[in-house]
Amino acid sequence: MSANDRWTLYFHWLHLYENYLVRQLTVLEGGRREVYKQYIELQHLQDVEVMRQMLVVGMTTTSAARLQTVLQSLRSPIVIVEEAAEVLEAHIIASLTNHCQHLILIGDHQQLKPSTANYRMEVKYQLGISLFERMVRNNIQCHTLGVQHRMRPEIAKLIVPAVYPKLDNHPSVENFPNVKGVDFNLYFIDHHHKEEEVHDSKVNRHEVSYIIALARHLILNGYKPEDITILAAYSAQMFALWEERKRFTHLLKDVRIAVLDNYQGEESRIILLSLVRNNNEGNIGFLKIDNRVCVALSRAKEGLYIMGNISLLCQASEIWPKIKTVLVDQNSLGRSLRLRCQIHTKNVTEIENLKDFENVSEGGCNTMCDSIMNCGHVCPKVCHIIDRQHENISCKANCTRILCDNEHVCPKMCFEECGPCMVLMKRTLKCSHVISLTCSTDLDTVKCMQLVTAKLPCGHTDSNKRCHTPVDVHICPFPCTVRVEPCGHACSLSCHIRDDPDHLIYVCRKKCEKPAKGCSTGDHKCKRDCCEECSLCEVIVEKRRTTCTHRLQIPCNEDPNEIVCKMACRRLLPCGHACKKKCSETCGDCRVMVAKELSVCHHEVKVKCSETPSRDRCTGQCPLTLNCGHVCQAKCNEPCTKLCGHLVEHDKIADCGHKFKIACHLRTKVLPGNSYKLLRFCDSPCNAVLECGHTCSGTCGSCAQGRIHATCNQKCGRILVCGHECPFPCREACQPCNLRCTYKCAHSICGKQCGEPCTKCAESCERRCIHSDCANRCGDICSVAPCTNPCKKKLKCGHDCVGFCGDPCPPLCRVCHYDDLTETFFGTEDEEGARFVLLDECGHIVESTGMDQWMTVDDGNAIKYKCCPKCKTPLTSTQRYSSFIKQTLQDVYAVKLKFFGNVKENEEKRAELLGKMNDLEKLTNEMPASALLLQKIVKNLKNSVQVVHKGRKITLNSSLSRIYLSKMQVLENIIKSFIAVKLGSATVIHVAIEDMEFLLNSLSREGNTMTNQEISDIRKETNRFSHKVQLLKISESDEVFKAKIYGNSYNKKLYETIYYKLASISPFSDAADEEIGKNIAYLSKELGTYVSQIERQQVIQAMKMAKGHWFKCPNGHYYAIGECGGAMQTGKCIECGVAIGGHSHTLLSTNRHAGEIDGSAHAAWSETANNLFNFEGFLNG
Repeated sequence: MSANDRWTLYFHWLHLYENYLVRQLTVLEGGRREVYKQYIELQHLQDVEVMRQMLVVGMTTTSAARLQTVLQSLRSPIVIVEEAAEVLEAHIIASLTNHCQHLILIGDHQQLKPSTANYRMEVKYQLGISLFERMVRNNIQCHTLGVQHRMRPEIAKLIVPAVYPKLDNHPSVENFPNVKGVDFNLYFIDHHHKEEEVHDSKVNRHEVSYIIALARHLILNGYKPEDITILAAYSAQMFALWEERKRFTHLLKDVRIAVLDNYQGEESRIILLSLVRNNNEGNIGFLKIDNRVCVALSRAKEGLYIMGNISLLCQASEIWPKIKTVLVDQNSLGRSLRLRCQIHTKNVTEIENLKDFENVSEGGCNTMCDSIMNCGHVCPKVCHIIDRQHENISCKANCTRILCDNEHVCPKMCFEECGPCMVLMKRTLKCSHVISLTCSTDLDTVKCMQLVTAKLPCGHTDSNKRCHTPVDVHICPFPCTVRVEPCGHACSLSCHIRDDPDHLIYVCRKKCEKPAKGCSTGDHKCKRDCCEECSLCEVIVEKRRTTCTHRLQIPCNEDPNEIVCKMACRRLLPCGHACKKKCSETCGDCRVMVAKELSVCHHEVKVKCSETPSRDRCTGQCPLTLNCGHVCQAKCNEPCTKLCGHLVEHDKIADCGHKFKIACHLRTKVLPGNSYKLLRFCDSPCNAVLECGHTCSGTCGSCAQGRIHATCNQKCGRILVCGHECPFPCREACQPCNLRCTYKCAHSICGKQCGEPCTKCAESCERRCIHSDCANRCGDICSVAPCTNPCKKKLKCGHDCVGFCGDPCPPLCRVCHYDDLTETFFGTEDEEGARFVLLDECGHIVESTGMDQWMTVDDGNAIKYKCCPKCKTPLTSTQRYSSFIKQTLQDVYAVKLKFFGNVKENEEKRAELLGKMNDLEKLTNEMPASALLLQKIVKNLKNSVQVVHKGRKITLNSSLSRIYLSKMQVLENIIKSFIAVKLGSATVIHVAIEDMEFLLNSLSREGNTMTNQEISDIRKETNRFSHKVQLLKISESDEVFKAKIYGNSYNKKLYETIYYKLASISPFSDAADEEIGKNIAYLSKELGTYVSQIERQQVIQAMKMAKGHWFKCPNGHYYAIGECGGAMQTGKCIECGVAIGGHSHTLLSTNRHAGEIDGSAHAAWSETANNLFNFEGFLNG
């Protein structure tokens, strides 16, 4: 199995496994859904049991729609819907069951209406109207609450009577406290700062910074963040407020910022409302809708502060003028907001823009606090409302507290903890040493670090011992002087009288002084440490073996006699040759190649000296004489020729009428005059005029008597577009040029065949100098012209270069080589200032002006490379003329592409050809084993269309695709025609094989080219073969069928005429093809539905029945009985309708056994000879 087949099988298995996993997952998912469904049902049952114990059950309308089964189980008689004016009708309907007896809707249809995700649908189908509002509009009974419990009276006046005709204030709202730090509880800050558009929404930057600063001021005046809510009319404004709040996170992080539409039904002590809209177009958006205005103005309890452009609002809406009137009456409209200090009540600050808030930075005013704090210092901050007791204010004044008995003053700030006294001072320790310590340090905890001289227990005197360290603890700094036993090295440690004084544990790390282990000389010292076991001596030394004379380079510790000697043996063999084996191997088997003579053929062959020569090694010509008297034509190492191929005279008469010699082995065979085996030896010239116009150079035999002419070998000679001469023999068979492409650039060469379209070079163009630089790729036409400035370089002789800047310097000098350089060609070589160009392709040096004119000469419509004017070498790489070259390459590329074909289409055609070739290979499996030539042709054809064959890429063009397809169609027709008769007699198969070999030999000619002449000839002969196959099938028919042919004189004559035309060696014309086709069709029509003997055998073989199962009705129509072959039931003949079959294994008396069908002697179920005559194999056994 090939690698591709293995991968295909692997991915097939992988695909099957994936499908299996998907099926398993589907089953598991189905099970999970079923279990989850049961779980939800059980959960609902549990929830219902809990809810039934409750008097009131609350849920959203969304949950009500989702939990319909729960609602049905609850059977609630009363349903109350809060904020019903903002709920879609469908949501309320989904919350009702058939058990509902009383529906109570609570809401305000003059506030926000319900909304949908699709605004167009909302408007078109009136979805923006709630059931509550619809009922109010239709005068259904409705009770209105006339007392409000939320807003202070001055805020309530904004919506009464502008929105609500009558609304009374509850006494509880009459005594709300005034807002601290502000002169007004209700105020509209009017401004003209313009809005911005952000992502289809609106933002007003002035209102953002102003409102955040105002919220901060209110919190600094004692309000909690939960008491303040900032409402924005647009979502973009809300996001901007969130960003601005980050500047004061420690104060405002809990202040709620929401969009207006999401705040219905909620309230807050103080509302800061940002209306956003401020533009020159007079557009205020949804601020003109009464419902939204009502919601915006009715959320505050104690304080409401609004920012916007009152003039714009009044101009674009009917409700805002009413609101403005209320504001003016209450003196609550202005350009600036008045803030009053709670401490210094006379100090009032007008706030019109953000900068004005700097005057009330701490929530009071800009007067200094000057209060005396608990520490006795004066408060350094400006007036502040929060922390009037100064409990959380850090005093930054210098501390004046006394820290110790030495009356040291604390050096820290007032708010910092003093801690112990850290002043440095001279202090005397118990050991009488005086050192610098902090005032608060306890002397009992201090260790004296002064150096003193002491006598140590080991006997050494150390002058660097610390005063606090005892002498029995102090580490002696002097080296140990005791010799280590048993190695004798001096100890490398310091004095260690208290730790292993006898070196019982000590490990000596000095280098070992002993010889290495196993050292044969005693001169190689061990390389390990003294404490380690000595290593084997690994020094490489030369040692001589005692068993041979060789010397080996081996480690010192090894024995040379124990090592297998790999050196060459020096002994002489009995034959006189030196032994070629290793020293350790047994001598013999001389491998020197010598010439020995064979006794049969007396040829000399090269064999090993120790071997006896045999004929299978001889490649000379066999000298033996065959039975016919001719010398064998095979090699000595091959079996002798069975079919002698020597050409000899013969007495056979060929239909072509020529005299010629044939192969010796055919001389005694009986061959008809039209036999291909005979006629292929005819060597008379063909001399026919081919379709290409040339005279055929083949022989009568090679051209099959003019039926399939040999390939025309006349030289084409035509110059191809690439500049090469066509290498194919006749222009009728021209293919894309198969020589190596000559195009190259400064970076690379084209590696394709010349007939393939070249790939453009993708590197940067090399046309560059100090004056210009091409920006294009190398394969594209240059973006700049070649430089015309003289080259500044010097030649080897020291004179100036005669070329151009950026070009390769011509090797000729105007001074040193004047005559050679100015040799007349264009006539401009000797002009003053003439410049010359070196052509890379051929090395010629030409004058630039004349060369430029030569390059621009119009060649008419001819597409060809520009060439050197002196030697006609095509120009493909000279940089100066690259634009001309690239333009020509583009034209040539177009021509090649047209002739070669598109690469993608060629690869698709290759895949198609490979698919057809695989089908063709399957058909060859049905051919006889002798069809070796067919298998060879199919294999070679398949190799020709592979992507890679024998490690080389196979290029396919459109012309070759057509030729391969033609050959495959011919092969397919030949194979199918042969299969139709392969079950015939030996004579029929022999004739079919001979004709098939004739066609296959024509297809197996060398080369991949096929001329139109060959295609036409092979097509005609293939048609002849197909007609002959049909005639062969007729020749195999039975006597009844022959009577139908030969019993009619016209049919007999027509049959014989067809036979002689098909057996003729004359070329088969299209007219003859058409005529024979019509005649065979006529005979087929005359025969009707007759089944030939061959076709009958094919049917019998396909049914796979044993002999004796075929029978015929009284009218001679055949039928078969299966199983054991005995008749068990009756039926009707499908041809004539008479009774057939029988009962109880007994055939009807009117029916007969049809042994002529399968050659059986008796029926399968028969008493005659116990049925044994039907089983030839058994009898033979």
